[in-house]
Amino acid sequence: IGEYATVGDQAPAIQKIFDAIGDASEGVVYFEGGPCHMATGTVPGRGTRIKTMGIRRSLFKIIGDGFIPFSGTSEAVEFWDVQFEHDTQLTTERVSPYIKLTGANSKIIGAIAGRAFRSFEIAASGCEVRNVEGCYNVAGSAGSSLVAVKGLNNTVAGVKSNSSGFGPAALVHVGAAITGGTVTGTGNTQVSNIQNNGRGRPFWVDGADHTVTGTVIDGVCDNPNAVRAGGLISIASGANQIDGVLID
Repeated sequence: IGEYATVGDQAPAIQKIFDAIGDASEGVVYFEGGPCHMATGTVPGRGTRIKTMGIRRSLFKIIGDGFIPFSGTSEAVEFWDVQFEHDTQLTTERVSPYIKLTGANSKIIGAIAGRAFRSFEIAASGCEVRNVEGCYNVAGSAGSSLVAVKGLNNTVAGVKSNSSGFGPAALVHVGAAITGGTVTGTGNTQVSNIQNNGRGRPFWVDGADHTVTGTVIDGVCDNPNAVRAGGLISIASGANQIDGVLID
């Protein structure tokens, strides 16, 4: 899918490609550098990989709010080297995420986003999120995060923020109250290599919505000049139990 010369909603054309691939075929959809404008959401089928064609990330310009550009409801949906930016029509924190994964064994490998309450939501098991960067020019609201995780046996590695003085309340939020999907709890989450230069804390383990077990945190690098209300790592059980947190 190449670059469009005019601003408009290219999501329906993208969805037609996803529908053509279907859930049985699997396949790779290549995007050029972009920008590709989206004003409505899409749902890729099982085993579909969304990937940049060249060495640059594929840029998606998101017009408005109230929809999820990519909803990975099927199993093994993958995103490789993608970037999301607001269109000029939206000047506040986005309510909806850019990618939401509710299908097991899905991946986000290489992504840049920001200015959303939760940029990437994972409510599934066996998923991977790697090499994700947050870029912000505003402070996120309470409870906001770059990556929010719910489910079993998920891996988050290589998450960073380069926005000094801005950013979400936490870069990684484990135990988030995410709707959709079939998972009801969070367990065996591996988180490593968090680099924070923003205003929020790097990591948050949250038991307010459901029980969280077996969280491993390995490697947190933080800006010593950051101004924040809380500490580097927040472990808050809330109404539910948190078991087995290992910080290395």
